[in-house]
Amino acid sequence: SILVFKGLIPWAFIRKYKMPLNIILLALTMVIHNNHSLTAVNHLSSFFIGIIIISNIYPANDVIFKFLNNKWLIKIGILSYSIYIWQQLFTMTRSEPTSANIPWYPLPLNVILLFVISYISYNYYEKSFLKLKDRFK
Repeated sequence: SILVFKGLIPWAFIRKYKMPLNIILLALTMVIHNNHSLTAVNHLSSFFIGIIIISNIYPANDVIFKFLNNKWLIKIGILSYSIYIWQQLFTMTRSEPTSANIPWYPLPLNVILLFVISYISYNYYEKSFLKLKDRFK
């Protein structure tokens, strides 16, 4: 985001080579992410994901932009903070020591419950705080 803010992103290059750039960076990210022994190299995956996000900021007529802006992904994006907050409770396995007193739900029930709780949390709790931010603009 700093590079975008400072105007240091080569937009012409990114627009011209967006599809191959996204495919290559996604492939590299998947390769790097699976190698946990190289911490410094693993940080590159965050950088690559950032470039992928930046390359898809501006509206376009390509497959990637259309996929990222379909109505279901937009809804998941709206709930993403709630999903982030609640996911640990619904994605634990029985083998984790911290899950001893927490009910364990198998797939797909755990994912369904995660989305239901996230929806409730967003609509009946978070929205009231989101409305408050307008007062401070």
